[in-house]
Amino acid sequence: MPRYAWVGLVSCLFFGVACRPSPSAAIPSVREVDALDVPALAERFAAVAARLRSDDRGVLERGASTERARRAGHVALIAYRKHHDARFARFARRWLVPASRDVDAPTPACLASVDLAELHVALGDSRRAADVVRATLASGIGSFGCRTSLRALGSSLGVESESTSFGTDGVHANIVTVDVIGADRADAASVRVVVSLDGAARGELIPPSEDARGERLARLRFADTRLAPSLALPRSVDVAGLLRIDGVQGDATGLDFVLREDAVVRAYALESPVRWVVDFDRPTQEAPIAVGPPRLVILDPGHGGDEHGARVDGTRESHLVLDIAQRAAARLRQLLPMTRVVLTRTSDDEVSLEQRSAMANALGADLFVSIHLNDADVPVVTGGITTFVLDTDNERQAVRLAARENSTTTDRVGGLSVLLAGLHRTTQVGESRRLASLVHAATLAHARTVLPRIPDRGVRSELFYVLVGTRMPAVLVECSFMTRPEELTALRTAPYREELGRGIAEGIAQYAESR
Repeated sequence: MPRYAWVGLVSCLFFGVACRPSPSAAIPSVREVDALDVPALAERFAAVAARLRSDDRGVLERGASTERARRAGHVALIAYRKHHDARFARFARRWLVPASRDVDAPTPACLASVDLAELHVALGDSRRAADVVRATLASGIGSFGCRTSLRALGSSLGVESESTSFGTDGVHANIVTVDVIGADRADAASVRVVVSLDGAARGELIPPSEDARGERLARLRFADTRLAPSLALPRSVDVAGLLRIDGVQGDATGLDFVLREDAVVRAYALESPVRWVVDFDRPTQEAPIAVGPPRLVILDPGHGGDEHGARVDGTRESHLVLDIAQRAAARLRQLLPMTRVVLTRTSDDEVSLEQRSAMANALGADLFVSIHLNDADVPVVTGGITTFVLDTDNERQAVRLAARENSTTTDRVGGLSVLLAGLHRTTQVGESRRLASLVHAATLAHARTVLPRIPDRGVRSELFYVLVGTRMPAVLVECSFMTRPEELTALRTAPYREELGRGIAEGIAQYAESR
């Protein structure tokens, strides 16, 4: 290319001058840059840089000129990578336009930010590189491939990614439903949004940041995913200004959540089917567990409807645990007359795992006790009663049990452990264990009035989805084994179920009295 042809090319790029189409009026390829006369090219960039003043920069950053500046900066970056000439580096760093939060082409803008951050690193300015990575990740723009490159670069710079990711690249899916739990109460302490997909496409929750309009947004983005045509978004969600939901289409489909200033956001994903669970609540710091008698206790009879849990010789777990929970509630109201007791279901209806703990959060409950019955896929010699708190435990039988209660497979259970960070508060863990020990001891003692030799399987820890995300002390009680004949025979009788209900209630009351 003739030496002074570069003056016309750069002028076209930067000033939008009407240029006649010609083969030379294009951004050069890597091969072309590699073959350029380096001193001549550097002179041309220096001349352009000298002419571009602050008032000109303002023109460049409006409209289509932004893309011209980015492309010209990229030309200089290619030249720098090929020739390691600081003159190209300085020009590229100035004119590679950083990705903003309000861009029409999010993926090119994200790629430009990768270039800019790498250039800062090459020039020895790691702080500026880290700032570019943070700002672009916070903006939520770009393809998943670009954002993955940014996170990798950020990791080498000590930038911690606060996003929550789940799913598999290359899997296509539709967002089929968006359910909001807790928004029907104006005084709700928490709101849960459950986004259901028909495939395990890659998804990411991007932490809250301020957009160009000054609104604080948390962004849920999916790759290779579309909003199903039949999907109706709940746009009118507004719990004391907690959040608003908007649909997004573009490079990455997803949802925008417009948040009030102090709202806290947490997310995790469930499988079979794929659901993203996003919790919003107001506390900005850990609050101490309340003292004194609880104002509200949630009793959660497991399963229900078509999701009947264990089934042995025609007897359904869902029917038995509902009866036990109702008996526990009646007894608890006698023991703690000033405490409100609410069941997550009062009939044989299906209630999702997400709804159960979300109900407790939305109501601001003080305690959450989920009631289940155990079973085994091998003959049971030693049955008994077990009480669980949320934690990680790789013991084989506990993992199998968690898979059944979570309606998933054993190989999926272990992966949930990575989602627990930040979901469970330090004081909550300790109080959950104390509640579990009291409920377990009382339930076992009452069960032994009917079955004197029923084994004590102790208090254990496991990854039950129903306990994930609760904001209060929470436990899950497996009252007996349905696959142990002696225990199943007792479970079919009202007196035994009455004793189990009384034991659960008295354990809760003992915990309440000790607060």
